[in-house]
Amino acid sequence: GLVLGFHADSWNGVPLPLSLAAYGAPSCAGYVAPECSILLFGSGTLQKRLYIPPLAGLAGLVFHQQAFLANAGGPGGGLAATAAGTATIGTR
Repeated sequence: GLVLGFHADSWNGVPLPLSLAAYGAPSCAGYVAPECSILLFGSGTLQKRLYIPPLAGLAGLVFHQQAFLANAGGPGGGLAATAAGTATIGTR
């Protein structure tokens, strides 16, 4: 799945990054406040387009994203996580 959020420093008062060891993924961390999540299915390389409406008020808005993957039998206890990415909405 894909997690999107506006915060990468804390979530509900909990500092980020957050170790996911308590959730069965000892080698993973959550870097993004999960304010929105998108479930994705597939294998190999996945792509997801985010459609952002052309509203001037959104220009300059910063958001963060992180992907989580099912990794059955993997070292992360069945879960793998990417590093976080940060994006800024621009204008044309």
